[in-house]
Amino acid sequence: MFLPQDVNISGLEGHGAIANCDHIPVSCLIDAKIPKGNCYYRNVWNFKRGDFDKLNDLLSNYNWDTIFNTNDVDYITEQWTNTFLALAKECIPYTSILVRPNDLDK
Repeated sequence: MFLPQDVNISGLEGHGAIANCDHIPVSCLIDAKIPKGNCYYRNVWNFKRGDFDKLNDLLSNYNWDTIFNTNDVDYITEQWTNTFLALAKECIPYTSILVRPNDLDK
């Protein structure tokens, strides 16, 4: 078994066979430092203050043919997402926040 240097295993013990089983359960304690993820930004949307009539108008009047004129599903997905979010940002207030994974434990 390969273990990183910053992992400690203690209390390794077998517990004897259970019933007619030919396997023996083993237990131990593993003390490992699991790194937290990186900080990142995300948008928090205030949907209560959104102008959804305006958003519906923008979505209805957008020329979607410019996005769906190819068979490249990756391109279509990226363009559709970018377009939808751009239109939503015009109609729904939002705040960009910094998420620090280390702060989530507090």
